[in-house]
Amino acid sequence: MRDTRAGLDGLSGASISSARDRGEEPSRKRQRVNEDEESQPLGAHTSSRSTKDPECYSGPRQAGDHIVLVQGVLFKFKDHSLGECQRLKEKIYRGRASIPAGKEWTDEAPYKVEDPRITPTQFRSLHWFLHLSPEENVALKTHPTVNDFTRILHLSAICKTYAMNDVYRICFEFIEQKVTKKEIMDPMSSEELTTLVKAIIHLQGTTTVIEDEGVKLAKTLTNIENFWCERVIKKDGAIGSVPSIHAAEQLNLSRLRGTAYYQHLEELYGPDADQRVSTDGIVTPPKVNARLNKEQLIRLFFGHSLLVNFWDTFRPTPMQLPRAHECSEEEHKICSAAWNNAWKTVLGWGRLTRIASFRVPELIYILRDMLSNEKELTEPVRPACKRAGLLALQKKREELQMGLGSYFLGCITA
Repeated sequence: MRDTRAGLDGLSGASISSARDRGEEPSRKRQRVNEDEESQPLGAHTSSRSTKDPECYSGPRQAGDHIVLVQGVLFKFKDHSLGECQRLKEKIYRGRASIPAGKEWTDEAPYKVEDPRITPTQFRSLHWFLHLSPEENVALKTHPTVNDFTRILHLSAICKTYAMNDVYRICFEFIEQKVTKKEIMDPMSSEELTTLVKAIIHLQGTTTVIEDEGVKLAKTLTNIENFWCERVIKKDGAIGSVPSIHAAEQLNLSRLRGTAYYQHLEELYGPDADQRVSTDGIVTPPKVNARLNKEQLIRLFFGHSLLVNFWDTFRPTPMQLPRAHECSEEEHKICSAAWNNAWKTVLGWGRLTRIASFRVPELIYILRDMLSNEKELTEPVRPACKRAGLLALQKKREELQMGLGSYFLGCITA
């Protein structure tokens, strides 16, 4: 029995990414063909550059085996294994109708998958799933490994292509259950989380999704984005800010984009960063990460400028103090005056002035903390009004954090 319970065996984030990005097309330069090549049926492909997949093509080809080519990689399918994938089976058999009697798809003339979106990595996962033994099916449901999870993610990406409704259902239930498992989620890198998000997006676009499942998928996607943001903020070694920037823009995850860009600013301008001070007193980083392209650098520093401008505008004008129910309008004038005075007093304290102006979430947090302990607010301000003012500051900070992505959209020109 083939062992499918191993570790990531070549499906790490880096290999996943490279497998996806790889996909050389044969030269388009017209080569001389002989009569045999021109007589090949539709769907056939001959190429001396094709290689057998070491995992999905073992042993000699036997009668009834189907040889399939995906981006230069040969896969061998047993006929009985295609029961779960009728659309692929139909395509293979439809193509075989044009082959002379007694002939089948061979290594020299395999059935070629023409869809450029389908990668060998995805097809490897399809082959794995279709050839699972009954014992392996039980193990997949009861004791799935990280490797199983990764394969299911790749498999989910082609459920729609091959109309595998039953397989879609398995992928949906599997992902929904496993994303709550700490042992599954915690070790994932940015590349692997990208694969997970893509799988969910593919499932959302599948026609078999009913309304209830669509809601669950949307909630799952939000939870994963929040989890990803938390790891970026905690500076998790496997989740860097730059890979997360790339992933956020590729997947259009607004909150992750804001968190990743902001965290990268923290790394550039933070107390541990290698910095220099120019003659006009502006602190600038000596260099930025070379993996950010020109457009991303524009978004990074434009976002920095917007955040600084926000703080410079927000700081001098105290937020309006909400009036508590038990406080009359006349009494609230006293509360508001005390609140405004306390606001202006704490602005000059070192706890605030030492913090870089772009770090607005931290600045608002410190401002709120100082106001909560400010003596000027102890007696003149009703406790209920004070609590309302502090809560308003807290909500402002949360609103800013959730909307950080809008600060890193870059310059908009006419």
